Amino acid sequence: MRSGLLALAVLLLGCGSKPSDKPTTKEEDKADKKPPMDIQMSKASAEQYSADGKSLLWMTNWESLDMNVTSDNTSSGKMHVVTGSLYQEGKPTTDFSGDEGTADQSRQLLELSNHVKLISRTQSTTLTATKMSHEARKKLVVASGGVKVDGKAGKAGVFDKLYASVDLKRIGTQDHFEKVLVLNNNRYSATSADEKMTLQFGSFLRTEINPQDQSFDLRKDVLVTAKPQGLTLHSQTANLLASNGFIKQGQASGGVEATLESVQKGDIRTTRLNSASSTLKQSNPKSDLLISMPSRTTIVESSAANGQMLKTTGSSGNAVFGPEKQGLKTAALAGSVQIDLKVLPNPKQKGGKVTATGDRMVIVKTGENSTVTLTGHVQMKGTNSAYQAMANVEKLVLYLNSKFEITRWSAGGQP
Repeated sequence: MRSGLLALAVLLLGCGSKPSDKPTTKEEDKADKKPPMDIQMSKASAEQYSADGKSLLWMTNWESLDMNVTSDNTSSGKMHVVTGSLYQEGKPTTDFSGDEGTADQSRQLLELSNHVKLISRTQSTTLTATKMSHEARKKLVVASGGVKVDGKAGKAGVFDKLYASVDLKRIGTQDHFEKVLVLNNNRYSATSADEKMTLQFGSFLRTEINPQDQSFDLRKDVLVTAKPQGLTLHSQTANLLASNGFIKQGQASGGVEATLESVQKGDIRTTRLNSASSTLKQSNPKSDLLISMPSRTTIVESSAANGQMLKTTGSSGNAVFGPEKQGLKTAALAGSVQIDLKVLPNPKQKGGKVTATGDRMVIVKTGENSTVTLTGHVQMKGTNSAYQAMANVEKLVLYLNSKFEITRWSAGGQP
């Protein structure tokens, strides 16, 4: 009797043979119907095939089974101490285990619960969770409850829910990030559901996502784009707190390059900041963005219409940008500062290029125009003799137009 029940369970769960292609008559179908029954079984295994019988979808093993068979020969059962493999194109790609499991043959749905673990055979990735469901028709694995991911590039979690391909090559969330932790050629990438923020990185120490904020601790050639701020950040490491597509707080190190884009009277402008490390802070989308750079700093201002307009360097610096892509508002540098500018020709001065140096420098934008104030051992030289005599002045103020061209200047506070 036990062998007969085992054969029945195996058949109903799809094990051993593919579905028969032989058509049946209505009389045969009616004759096949039996009273519903409950079956309890010990250790066994089963296979699930696709509806056409051509593709093996999964194989399950269990220590014990409680199964219910209805009068129309459909079955459902709860497996205990479950192991097995998910298949893709006829090959086992991911091994799984869990304390309990159910398999719905008609829906091609496999569900596991309690101490669930999935191990990819091809990606060297392990996913753990409280629950897992695999709907073979969608070729999708859904893990929920304390989900963690452990792979070659690092660890991620804890997530409430993650979605994955059968081989765990693609893992992500649909709540805030549709393509978080997508591995491609040993690099991860992420795109927010609203497409306001994208991330690319080689490894990670932490990623945390909740309805309010997203926290990331990223490593190896990090590239972050935050569209609401017009910000692109490139560095080797980045520890970020983000919300609604903008970076609220962040620390970056290792060849940091921050580029901010703005549009002024139809002209696309970019401000590029380079430093060994930097911190970023913006409390809300309507407040200013502050970028601080404690090490050697370079700031370059360019536009699509005029090319490079300003270049300045210093031993350290900070810059303030207006909200909603308003562009650079102020910048301050200290320690062996240098600035390169163009001179607007007019009846009082010749055109050309100017380089000024000093101990400190402050740039302040007022409307379309700007002022640059240099202090401490200031020197200025340029492409014509009018600027050659400027040496060891304590203060130099340069007045700039919207193109960052010098319209006039004053030394020692006097024009």
